[in-house]
Amino acid sequence: MEVATFKQLIESGQSFPEVTDVIYDANQMEKLILNSVDVVNIGFDTIWDKKIFNFHFNYLREGFDVLEKVIEERCLRIRLIVETTPENIEFINNIKYYEIRHLDSIRTNFGIMDERAYMLWVFHEDGQKPEQAFFSNSISLVKKQQMLFDKIWKLGIPLRERNSQLENEQMPEFHKILVNFADARTEIMTYLDHSKRELLILSSIKMLDYFADDDLFWLKLSVLYRKGVLIKLLTDGYNRSLIYQLNKITNDAPMKTHDHFQIGYSTKLGNIDEFVLITDNKEALELTYADLNQYKISFLNDKNHVLVQEILFEKYWNEVNSLEIMHNN
Repeated sequence: MEVATFKQLIESGQSFPEVTDVIYDANQMEKLILNSVDVVNIGFDTIWDKKIFNFHFNYLREGFDVLEKVIEERCLRIRLIVETTPENIEFINNIKYYEIRHLDSIRTNFGIMDERAYMLWVFHEDGQKPEQAFFSNSISLVKKQQMLFDKIWKLGIPLRERNSQLENEQMPEFHKILVNFADARTEIMTYLDHSKRELLILSSIKMLDYFADDDLFWLKLSVLYRKGVLIKLLTDGYNRSLIYQLNKITNDAPMKTHDHFQIGYSTKLGNIDEFVLITDNKEALELTYADLNQYKISFLNDKNHVLVQEILFEKYWNEVNSLEIMHNN
């Protein structure tokens, strides 16, 4: 972020000017967080994935003591959504004054201050500290992301109930390990046939590259597209092969269906590192990397699990569109 703009932002308590930008300067990121603690009046709504949890646990533990005093002094409301596990539950139980809820398999992070400023941390590969941050005080974007947080919050399991689950229940598994991508491809091809109304695709460009020359994959998308299925594809980059395949689908289709295939991408919000398909608000398929060059594939048909995936897709979609608007302006 430009120095003059950042200075205005800090001096105004993050109210002015209206900014949507990616921050690469570590000092600016740190100052923005410290300023948030100084100017917050209502509270924070936050979601932590594993990376941001580890970052807080390893580097920011003293910050909890400072924030606890601020919470008491100003009667702030802090709502935190995090995946609680046997490994981290003791630390989470020791966090004071937070309202905490659990959700499985969180793979994103963001925070909203006073329903007026939005921020997420971007980690690169296996980095232990964030390399950049996405910040926005755009009223329209913050409002959208606040609505998404509220939806996810309602789906979360209160911490007391989650403690009981960890003590008394074994959480069900919905996955299997595949030894090669050919097996994963077979599962994906079968799954694509489930789509009747809507197909959401969230993927790293690296995983999409596996399908670059896969005629059957693109043929299936083309057939769905021609049937009127709404397809949204969101990825963390693009290349000539991807653009070629997408143009081939849309150029051969009637004009009236062109808005049924929507594409979003950004190289500024970090790596996605997974391949997710969500069909008709009912089912989701997730493909991630496992150890030893294997793949973990998960099938979700639980209503809450699928809804969480849809909300997270919408979160990414809003961020990418916000950056596109900023670029156009």
